[in-house]
Amino acid sequence: MVSDIAVAMAADGRLSGYALCRAFGKGRLIGPVVAQDVQTARALITVFLNQYAGLFLRIDTPEHHGLSPWLAEHGLVEVAPAVAMRRGPDHGAEVFALASQALG
Repeated sequence: MVSDIAVAMAADGRLSGYALCRAFGKGRLIGPVVAQDVQTARALITVFLNQYAGLFLRIDTPEHHGLSPWLAEHGLVEVAPAVAMRRGPDHGAEVFALASQALG
């Protein structure tokens, strides 16, 4: 599977987040999106919102991050909340969008 990737770097040169976007059904799926904070996650998502403007886009976001209202402002309407499952510590980064509902 081929995906586009967006990467965010902190001022000290460390990785602060990444996002992937791949072909999915009739459009594109944004995810996973992993970032240190919601601002970085939004910036990474915005890369693909701009790149694929006008195409069908899907993004599965866990409800607790509160991204749904912001995504709705960008034309992505919430259909159903995503449930994220995880095992172990997150080491400071959070998953803001899933790779897919089936994969988490």
